[in-house]
Amino acid sequence: MNKISVLMCIYEGDNTSHFQEALESLLPNSEYFSELILVINGEINKHKISIINKYKKYLKIKLVKLKNNVGLSRGLNIGIKRAKYQWIARFDSDDCCTKDRFKKASKIIQHYGKDLDVFGTYIKEFNFDINNLSFERKVPLISRDINKRLLISNPMNHVTVIFRKALVDNFSNPNFYPHIDGFEDYALWSKLISSNVKFRNFPISTVY
Repeated sequence: MNKISVLMCIYEGDNTSHFQEALESLLPNSEYFSELILVINGEINKHKISIINKYKKYLKIKLVKLKNNVGLSRGLNIGIKRAKYQWIARFDSDDCCTKDRFKKASKIIQHYGKDLDVFGTYIKEFNFDINNLSFERKVPLISRDINKRLLISNPMNHVTVIFRKALVDNFSNPNFYPHIDGFEDYALWSKLISSNVKFRNFPISTVY
């Protein structure tokens, strides 16, 4: 069975309610991932800590506590080293998974995993209220079109992306995520695509 590690960072500036909603959205998915690596990027308030403690009862949370906020890209690079399983899924603290995100991801890995290194999906965007969806961000599906899109815009929805842990071992010299906060994902795709890593997107939305 292909197992998935979920990687998330939280810092004091993140919206506390959104963070709780993000964790709540993982509950229906918990059967289909094996651990949540939660990087606490510097000091956070007691309310966030109490939320983490609440969800530790239901989610397989592996905490990585950093004394100081080192930025998102560095935080991800630290957390990613703790990943135990074959596939690593990104998830942000202000997003919500669909109820079947990881069930669908497991099926994709089962059917297409041998031919993939990195894959993602569409996302549906909302402002403040998840019941008021405003836009679906579609991305190119096949490797050739993903490569072309990279020249003008980001061809992957980062918060949906799942990639092989082996990539971390092969492309972490000096760092897996380049230290360019705000563009760390775009820089990563550029690095991996130039090394002929196999990309694909699927025409479903798995993250709000």
